[in-house]
Amino acid sequence: MSKDSLPNNVQIVEHQNIKWISIEHPDKASMDYLKEQHDFHALDHEDIMTSIRRSKLDKYEKYLFLILLFPFFNRKTKQIESAEIDFFIGEDYLITISNGEIPTFTDMFQLCETSEQARESLMTTSPQLLLYKVLQLLFQYCYPILDHINLEIEEIENRIFEKGEKKLLQEILYVRQNITDMRKIVQPHRATLTRLKKPNVELISRQSFELEKHYENYFDNLMDYTEEIWNQLDSFKESADALHETNESLISFRINEIMKTLTIFSVILLPASVVAGLFGVNAKHIPFVGHAQDFYIILGITLTAILSTLLYIKRKHLL
Repeated sequence: MSKDSLPNNVQIVEHQNIKWISIEHPDKASMDYLKEQHDFHALDHEDIMTSIRRSKLDKYEKYLFLILLFPFFNRKTKQIESAEIDFFIGEDYLITISNGEIPTFTDMFQLCETSEQARESLMTTSPQLLLYKVLQLLFQYCYPILDHINLEIEEIENRIFEKGEKKLLQEILYVRQNITDMRKIVQPHRATLTRLKKPNVELISRQSFELEKHYENYFDNLMDYTEEIWNQLDSFKESADALHETNESLISFRINEIMKTLTIFSVILLPASVVAGLFGVNAKHIPFVGHAQDFYIILGITLTAILSTLLYIKRKHLL
């Protein structure tokens, strides 16, 4: 099939007998193309068109089918979401299928289209090395997201002891949710890469397609990326949990301080209420009532009672 007759969302780069086929936003036309050009299992086609939201590796005699999820930051929702990328790798080809959520991945393919130097660097040796380079780029794409999370945590740490910490609660919950979502996305990577690197004993009898042995060190390097990303996420999780607890403690402390202040005001004003109540009793003989200076006498008694209560509270160190 010539390039002119390819579906609109199918692009091909060829270099030294190695072919990289990129499909963005797979549809019926692109799936029909795959069925015509490659003898892939029907379940693989089903997985491509169905968002399974989990990592997966299937080994066949002539190819590998790999599904990996990678995080990307949605600037509109300010949340970390997962992007699914599917890979077919065979003797002389790498097929990648995505929905275009990760721009650096798309840029990498476009660079190979336009740059002979990029093709020499990425597509000279083997599709397996090309797969490594693509996965390396995708794992490195995680680091700016980690930096963004770290920056958010530092900003919260700087603001947490200021007034209005209740406003930080939503920000802390956003950060915690992003860390949790990214952990869910990254967690299966190590197990999937281990299966990719090591031969599957159950499939040896039918000679499944395996990575060449001299590429094992490359994929060990990818596993180091996953380990480093996971360790940073663990550290971020602990920091976010600690910030949440600190924020909750500060909110509780300040609420307690407000309640204490209101209680002290109530206690201070209690004698005034008692005096007012006593002199408001409908009795015939109430002291000082009817005296020329009765208002000032009652006011003096009230202020004396208030001051006495205030001095008692201060002496007991309740203020």
